[in-house]
Amino acid sequence: MLTVGVLNLGPLRQAEVTLEPLTVFVGPNNSGKSFLATIIYAILSAASSPPEEVNLFPSWRYMQFPHLEPAESAAITALLELDEQFTASNVHPRAGKVLDRWLNEVLHEYGQLVIYSIAKAFGSSVTELRRAHGSVKSARVVISDSDLDWRVTISFGAKSTRTYIKTGNPIHVLQRLDAATLRRVKTRSASRRNEVALLRSSLATVLLSGLSPTLYLPAARSGLMQSQRAIAGAIVQRASLAGIEDVRVPALSGVVADFLSRLLTLPRYRQGPFSKEADRLEQQVLHGHIAIQNTNSTAPEIVYRTGDSEFPIHRTSSMISELAPVVLLIRMALYPGHILIIEEPESHLHPAS
Repeated sequence: MLTVGVLNLGPLRQAEVTLEPLTVFVGPNNSGKSFLATIIYAILSAASSPPEEVNLFPSWRYMQFPHLEPAESAAITALLELDEQFTASNVHPRAGKVLDRWLNEVLHEYGQLVIYSIAKAFGSSVTELRRAHGSVKSARVVISDSDLDWRVTISFGAKSTRTYIKTGNPIHVLQRLDAATLRRVKTRSASRRNEVALLRSSLATVLLSGLSPTLYLPAARSGLMQSQRAIAGAIVQRASLAGIEDVRVPALSGVVADFLSRLLTLPRYRQGPFSKEADRLEQQVLHGHIAIQNTNSTAPEIVYRTGDSEFPIHRTSSMISELAPVVLLIRMALYPGHILIIEEPESHLHPAS
């Protein structure tokens, strides 16, 4: 189970939530529900959508080859030659220390990505998110995984941030490697150096396996749906001036930019595993069908079809434009294990719906 704690950030003095299969935030306006949801989105997105120059899970071609001292290399070699279940008794203590060091490095890198991801999500420096109160001395975000017993604490000062790591037991992470992964580690290459690199990458994947890919539907999405083609067109038109004059594009928060980007790049005919649920939502609430049409313009056209009629989404009711992205993401982008965050899910819905 993944737990997220926040202290003295934005409107939140203190908050903690353990993510369940269904988690609902209920509270008055301006109590920090959206702020906490955005923090959670940034935390979950940090590992799955890092900036291009950083990759926690490098492909084989760009694998990181960790440096090992001779004694450490011998201990890892002995570890890779084991044909039995990994336990504290058959994993050499020196190998355990190497694994612990690798996990510490992965979590530290992840902590730096969380800082970047929070700044991107809010469109501001993380230090600017501290509660503006003279008595506030400490502001932090705490991410912990109870299954693998690791914790990352990020402390936000007035001018800098610091990251503190607790790795848990590396043997528990090692035991989570499935048989297929272990076979790949041992047979991928005759080079021991390659085996060690793949082992480290596989451990990183297991360590952060609780950070599910996440989709975020922001508030006021009906307005965004109404204007998404205009925004895309404006950005493309401004891009044509790059190199000629100082080009500036509209400032969007990370959650809004991610939302629009995902909508603009959805494949027209994809049917995901939850497409039947999307169909049911259309039939029972929308009484019509949401579709994507490719056009000659800079962005696809999202339309609403009912009976023999078809309407562009900007000419539909606020309820339809509010639910259209929910339908599209459920049908085309949501997969088992993913997390879907819906801000103000009741917005523009009639009580009868």
